[in-house]
Amino acid sequence: MLTQAFFRALDDESIPWTATPIAPGANGRFEFVFRATAPHATRNWVFYVTPANWTPGTPLRWDMMEEFCRLGSVPLSAGNVYRMSCTLPQRSGRHVIYNTWQRSDSTEAFYTCSDVQFTGGTNPGWTDRGPLMAQNAL
Repeated sequence: MLTQAFFRALDDESIPWTATPIAPGANGRFEFVFRATAPHATRNWVFYVTPANWTPGTPLRWDMMEEFCRLGSVPLSAGNVYRMSCTLPQRSGRHVIYNTWQRSDSTEAFYTCSDVQFTGGTNPGWTDRGPLMAQNAL
């Protein structure tokens, strides 16, 4: 059985987690994509970000997080993914984006945390080209 102590490292801001570069598209929005390994009906999705003056390594608290996007029920897209377009807040440098996802068919909720690097430019957009296939035996 996993204990709360098992997950303590996830709260350790001193660990240099890899930050994913993130930038808004030309319209100021960013598309968040969540793979649905076990799809559920959703009541809402809420996105939070650390404040503009946040210093990486500073412990995170709920009262410091700033909500920047709230969506209701999001339908499952092709490929078993949820796609959500949100206007990104004005940020630069390293930050944390936190997300809550509330099911509509139970009281169960899910939480995600992403270390990001706001790049200041615009994201030209990525195109999903399908799964990768090895050319040789690995």
